Amino acid sequence: MRVSAASLGETRLLNLNFKPATLSIAWSPPSGDIATPATSSLQDPTHVTRLEPDSDEPSQQKSEDVRFCVGECPLCKGGLCTVRAYLNDQAQLSYGLILCDECEAIWLQPDTNGVHLYSDPERPLSPVSGQPLFDSAHSRWANHDDINALGWSGKIDPTLTHSPHYDCTDA
Repeated sequence: MRVSAASLGETRLLNLNFKPATLSIAWSPPSGDIATPATSSLQDPTHVTRLEPDSDEPSQQKSEDVRFCVGECPLCKGGLCTVRAYLNDQAQLSYGLILCDECEAIWLQPDTNGVHLYSDPERPLSPVSGQPLFDSAHSRWANHDDINALGWSGKIDPTLTHSPHYDCTDA
Protein backbone atom coordinates (compact mmCIF):
# COMPACT_ATOMS: atom_id res chain seq x y z
CA MET A 1 0.00 0.00 0.00
CA ARG A 2 1.29 3.44 -0.91
CA VAL A 3 -0.24 6.66 0.46
CA SER A 4 0.24 10.13 -1.03
CA ALA A 5 -1.53 13.45 -0.62
CA ALA A 6 -1.81 16.46 -2.91
CA SER A 7 -3.20 19.86 -2.01
CA LEU A 8 -6.02 21.24 -4.15
CA GLY A 9 -6.77 24.58 -2.51
CA GLU A 10 -8.83 23.98 0.64
CA THR A 11 -9.51 20.35 -0.29
CA ARG A 12 -6.80 17.72 -0.33
CA LEU A 13 -6.76 14.58 -2.40
CA LEU A 14 -5.52 11.46 -0.67
CA ASN A 15 -4.47 8.60 -2.96
CA LEU A 16 -4.35 5.11 -1.50
CA ASN A 17 -2.75 2.63 -3.87
CA PHE A 18 -3.84 -0.92 -3.18
CA LYS A 19 -2.20 -2.99 -5.87
CA PRO A 20 -3.62 -3.48 -8.43
CA ALA A 21 -6.27 -0.77 -7.93
CA THR A 22 -6.23 2.87 -6.80
CA LEU A 23 -8.66 4.57 -4.44
CA SER A 24 -8.88 8.36 -4.21
CA ILE A 25 -10.54 10.08 -1.27
CA ALA A 26 -11.18 13.83 -1.02
CA TRP A 27 -10.95 15.36 2.45
CA SER A 28 -10.75 18.80 3.96
CA PRO A 29 -8.43 19.41 6.91
CA PRO A 30 -10.14 20.88 9.97
CA SER A 31 -8.69 23.73 11.97
CA GLY A 32 -6.83 21.21 14.17
CA ASP A 33 -4.12 18.73 13.26
CA ILE A 34 -6.37 15.68 12.79
CA ALA A 35 -7.94 15.23 9.35
CA THR A 36 -11.60 14.30 8.98
CA PRO A 37 -13.21 13.06 5.77
CA ALA A 38 -15.26 15.55 3.76
CA THR A 39 -18.28 13.27 3.78
CA SER A 40 -20.34 15.87 1.95
CA SER A 41 -18.31 15.05 -1.16
CA LEU A 42 -19.27 11.37 -0.93
CA GLN A 43 -22.65 10.19 -2.20
CA ASP A 44 -23.02 7.50 0.46
CA PRO A 45 -20.14 7.39 2.96
CA THR A 46 -21.45 4.16 4.53
CA HIS A 47 -21.46 2.19 1.25
CA VAL A 48 -18.23 0.40 0.36
CA THR A 49 -17.61 -0.89 -3.15
CA ARG A 50 -14.94 -3.43 -3.95
CA LEU A 51 -12.22 -2.12 -6.29
CA GLU A 52 -11.01 -4.04 -9.31
CA PRO A 53 -7.82 -3.60 -11.36
CA ASP A 54 -7.78 -0.48 -13.52
CA SER A 55 -7.19 -2.61 -16.64
CA ASP A 56 -10.65 -4.15 -16.47
CA GLU A 57 -12.87 -1.42 -17.84
CA PRO A 58 -16.68 -1.64 -17.47
CA SER A 59 -17.02 -1.58 -21.27
CA GLN A 60 -15.72 -5.15 -21.55
CA GLN A 61 -18.04 -8.00 -22.49
CA LYS A 62 -20.58 -9.07 -19.87
CA SER A 63 -19.18 -12.62 -19.79
CA GLU A 64 -15.94 -11.17 -18.46
CA ASP A 65 -17.74 -9.63 -15.49
CA VAL A 66 -17.78 -13.08 -13.87
CA ARG A 67 -14.87 -14.22 -11.71
CA PHE A 68 -14.52 -17.98 -11.94
CA CYS A 69 -13.15 -19.21 -8.61
CA VAL A 70 -11.39 -22.47 -7.84
CA GLY A 71 -11.66 -21.97 -4.08
CA GLU A 72 -10.72 -19.87 -1.10
CA CYS A 73 -7.06 -19.00 -0.69
CA PRO A 74 -5.29 -21.57 1.51
CA LEU A 75 -2.55 -19.05 2.31
CA CYS A 76 -4.32 -15.91 3.54
CA LYS A 77 -7.68 -17.61 4.31
CA GLY A 78 -9.45 -14.40 3.24
CA GLY A 79 -9.24 -14.24 -0.54
CA LEU A 80 -10.82 -16.00 -3.48
CA CYS A 81 -8.63 -17.71 -6.06
CA THR A 82 -9.86 -16.66 -9.50
CA VAL A 83 -8.84 -17.60 -13.05
CA ARG A 84 -7.16 -15.04 -15.29
CA ALA A 85 -6.64 -15.81 -19.00
CA TYR A 86 -3.51 -14.65 -20.84
CA LEU A 87 -3.43 -14.04 -24.57
CA ASN A 88 -0.69 -14.21 -27.20
CA ASP A 89 0.01 -11.44 -29.73
CA GLN A 90 -2.80 -12.78 -31.96
CA ALA A 91 -5.29 -12.34 -29.05
CA GLN A 92 -5.66 -16.12 -28.67
CA LEU A 93 -5.68 -17.88 -25.31
CA SER A 94 -2.14 -18.87 -24.40
CA TYR A 95 -2.33 -19.90 -20.72
CA GLY A 96 -4.18 -19.29 -17.47
CA LEU A 97 -3.17 -18.36 -13.95
CA ILE A 98 -4.95 -18.56 -10.63
CA LEU A 99 -4.75 -15.30 -8.65
CA CYS A 100 -5.78 -14.66 -5.05
CA ASP A 101 -7.74 -11.41 -4.90
CA GLU A 102 -6.52 -10.71 -1.36
CA CYS A 103 -2.86 -11.73 -0.90
CA GLU A 104 -2.04 -11.75 -4.66
CA ALA A 105 -0.58 -15.28 -4.60
CA ILE A 106 -0.26 -16.87 -8.06
CA TRP A 107 -0.63 -20.50 -9.11
CA LEU A 108 0.21 -21.92 -12.55
CA GLN A 109 -2.42 -24.68 -12.15
CA PRO A 110 -5.91 -24.71 -10.59
CA ASP A 111 -4.62 -26.74 -7.61
CA THR A 112 -4.07 -24.10 -4.91
CA ASN A 113 -2.50 -26.69 -2.60
CA GLY A 114 0.51 -26.82 -4.92
CA VAL A 115 3.44 -24.45 -5.40
CA HIS A 116 2.57 -20.75 -5.43
CA LEU A 117 4.44 -17.60 -6.46
CA TYR A 118 4.25 -13.89 -5.70
CA SER A 119 4.84 -11.12 -8.21
CA ASP A 120 6.63 -7.87 -7.46
CA PRO A 121 3.93 -5.67 -5.87
CA GLU A 122 5.35 -2.51 -7.45
CA ARG A 123 5.39 -3.97 -10.96
CA PRO A 124 3.33 -7.20 -11.07
CA LEU A 125 4.38 -9.36 -14.02
CA SER A 126 3.19 -12.74 -15.22
CA PRO A 127 5.63 -15.47 -14.17
CA VAL A 128 5.06 -17.15 -17.55
CA SER A 129 5.34 -14.38 -20.15
CA GLY A 130 6.79 -11.44 -18.24
CA GLN A 131 3.88 -9.25 -19.40
CA PRO A 132 2.13 -7.01 -16.85
CA LEU A 133 -0.20 -9.19 -14.77
CA PHE A 134 -3.28 -7.02 -15.41
CA ASP A 135 -2.47 -5.68 -18.91
CA SER A 136 -5.82 -5.68 -20.76
CA ALA A 137 -4.02 -6.11 -24.11
CA HIS A 138 -2.66 -9.49 -23.00
CA SER A 139 -5.01 -10.69 -20.25
CA ARG A 140 -8.56 -10.73 -18.96
CA TRP A 141 -10.62 -12.46 -16.31
CA ALA A 142 -11.33 -15.88 -17.80
CA ASN A 143 -14.71 -16.48 -19.45
CA HIS A 144 -16.55 -19.81 -20.03
CA ASP A 145 -14.66 -20.51 -23.27
CA ASP A 146 -11.29 -19.84 -21.59
CA ILE A 147 -12.11 -22.17 -18.69
CA ASN A 148 -13.10 -24.95 -21.10
CA ALA A 149 -10.04 -24.43 -23.35
CA LEU A 150 -7.74 -24.59 -20.31
CA GLY A 151 -9.42 -27.82 -19.22
CA TRP A 152 -10.18 -26.32 -15.81
CA SER A 153 -14.00 -26.49 -15.83
CA GLY A 154 -13.96 -29.37 -13.31
CA LYS A 155 -11.92 -27.26 -10.89
CA ILE A 156 -14.33 -24.29 -10.75
CA ASP A 157 -16.34 -23.86 -7.53
CA PRO A 158 -19.75 -22.55 -8.65
CA THR A 159 -20.62 -21.46 -5.10
CA LEU A 160 -17.71 -18.99 -5.10
CA THR A 161 -17.91 -17.83 -8.73
CA HIS A 162 -19.24 -14.28 -8.67
CA SER A 163 -19.56 -10.92 -10.38
CA PRO A 164 -17.70 -8.33 -8.29
CA HIS A 165 -19.56 -5.45 -9.94
CA TYR A 166 -22.92 -6.75 -8.73
CA ASP A 167 -22.11 -8.62 -5.50
CA CYS A 168 -21.78 -5.57 -3.24
CA THR A 169 -23.28 -6.51 0.10
CA ASP A 170 -23.11 -4.54 3.32
CA ALA A 171 -22.68 -6.27 6.65
